[in-house]
Amino acid sequence: MLNICGIIAFFMMYIYDLNLIYLGNKIFKKFFAIGSIILVFATLANIIIYFPKKIDAHFIIFLGLALLAAIGLIYTLFFALKFDDAYKNTENKQPCVKTGVYALCRHPGVHMMILMYLCLYLAFQNETMLFMLIGFNLLNIGYVILQDIIIFPKQFVDYDEYKKIVPFLVPTIKSIRSCIRTFGEVSK
Repeated sequence: MLNICGIIAFFMMYIYDLNLIYLGNKIFKKFFAIGSIILVFATLANIIIYFPKKIDAHFIIFLGLALLAAIGLIYTLFFALKFDDAYKNTENKQPCVKTGVYALCRHPGVHMMILMYLCLYLAFQNETMLFMLIGFNLLNIGYVILQDIIIFPKQFVDYDEYKKIVPFLVPTIKSIRSCIRTFGEVSK
């Protein structure tokens, strides 16, 4: 049931983005936040439900790595860019953030989410965590493909140029250098 909540969460995020471009419905503008909360709830609830009675070093290491990846994901989505421009001022086209993790690749949150769910699977080693690893990440990759092809070219004034200089998901040597050089900066 919780994994179904996670699936619903992703579809709410899809609707949120499509709404920004095509509908402008006030209710759907809340779907990214609601979907994110549902996804966090589903993930945390599964962690609580399957938390082992006996904890070993293997579990602690991978749970700790999952927590670090979650922090990286939160940083990527909410702190590596101007929050208001990304999530509040959606009526006007904004320039892309081209610094830090957004110089690495166009959708750096994908890496953090894959790492987080991979570490959760390695910590818990059960079918539920395997479903979250595969299912949620496939939905997330579908989400960023939708964003990359349909949403972001209409949402950002310079997205076509950004696509020419920053790789989609797989970083290059040049993009890694750019990420390191500009880490902590937010584009003007």
